[in-house]
Amino acid sequence: MTNWVSTKQATELLGVGSTTIKRWADQGLLAHYRTAGGHRRYRLSTIEALAKHPDAERPANVADSAQRWFEYLRDDSLDALASRMHRLPDQAGDWFTAAEVLGTAMDYLGRRYADEACSIAETNIVTWKLLQAASAAAASLRAPAGAARCLVAALPGDLHGVGAMLAQLCLRGAGYEAFVLGSGVPARQLAQHLPGSGLRLLALSASNWHTDPVTLKQYSDEIAGTCRKESIELILGGQGAWQDKPGYGYRCRSYAHLREAIDRIGSK
Repeated sequence: MTNWVSTKQATELLGVGSTTIKRWADQGLLAHYRTAGGHRRYRLSTIEALAKHPDAERPANVADSAQRWFEYLRDDSLDALASRMHRLPDQAGDWFTAAEVLGTAMDYLGRRYADEACSIAETNIVTWKLLQAASAAAASLRAPAGAARCLVAALPGDLHGVGAMLAQLCLRGAGYEAFVLGSGVPARQLAQHLPGSGLRLLALSASNWHTDPVTLKQYSDEIAGTCRKESIELILGGQGAWQDKPGYGYRCRSYAHLREAIDRIGSK
């Protein structure tokens, strides 16, 4: 076999379908070139490296699973969704990777809506089914006695608060006694709640609807001082226009980044 392999050979080595291989290539996750006849060829060393890892560790596994999860959210009953979600962290590796799958499924839903491939009614139904299934999953994750307490809040303007709900799942899976605060709480009122709350961590979630960095900086600045004074760790999460390097706290653009932040906080 040469240093480059065909799509058929790549599917045999990785145990996935040709559509998946081509999607990974289109996403820039597999180095490839096209022959004079238009056929793709993939670097053998990359394929062999992927073949050595379980599916949960493959870089495109999240994207590949996201479309399936969109279909589950659209088509399954709530009971079936709850059962699937209960198994998801074992299949994905942990709740952080599971949340990445679910979040990417919602991104896929957003692209479908933007392309007019689904209605606003279907969009809302899929979103609320995810929220209900995620809420049930979070409730089933019992925090150990004496667990550190954490509050997760979606910023005003985040109608559904999907990011906050998925962050709660991650934090509860990591052993925190995590609660979700609904969106719409002004920064000043949230800051007034913190003294004496006994919180170890406050996670703020801002979706990609929050495109104004000045507004987000003002919101986080009102809270950061109180967090520092009360020794409460602060996480600024989601795709909103937070500062890349906040004066206090951690900036997390993904659930993988959230895992890293939790590890650093736990090591203090």
